[in-house]
Amino acid sequence: MTFTLIVDNYFSFYFTFIAPNLNVLNGLMSSNAFYDNYLNVNELNNSFCQRYELVCHDFIKMAVYNEELPQIKMLGYWWGKINGLAIEIDVLGLNDNLALIGECKFRNRIYNDVDFNKLINSTNFIKKENKLYLIFNVSNVSINIKNNVMCRFR
Repeated sequence: MTFTLIVDNYFSFYFTFIAPNLNVLNGLMSSNAFYDNYLNVNELNNSFCQRYELVCHDFIKMAVYNEELPQIKMLGYWWGKINGLAIEIDVLGLNDNLALIGECKFRNRIYNDVDFNKLINSTNFIKKENKLYLIFNVSNVSINIKNNVMCRFR
């Protein structure tokens, strides 16, 4: 089985939604019917959810390049088991003494203290002198996180 990931978001949208439906788009269905049947909110959310982490990674690369975040030597993600517990880290950037740890949530729910504490506890195995946490959430973050934890980009 071959898996292909199209990195460019525009091409991905085209090959996910447009190309498979060219016959329909070429006059067999009105544009409104096409939107209702093929571009409904659930289908779009499923597609965008899968791409959201890539967008977050791109944002971090741009912020590092613009010196808005500390320099890192590598950027990726991590998943595995620690003490039998499955852990997934959406964003993991490293340099000699820093771990840049991010969570990417594409959901319509406020990111709250429970979510943040779960992230912190799941990253105890990362042995770096400094840890910088980044939260990417489509909705918002709780008032407590805004007031006590959050750093904002200009």
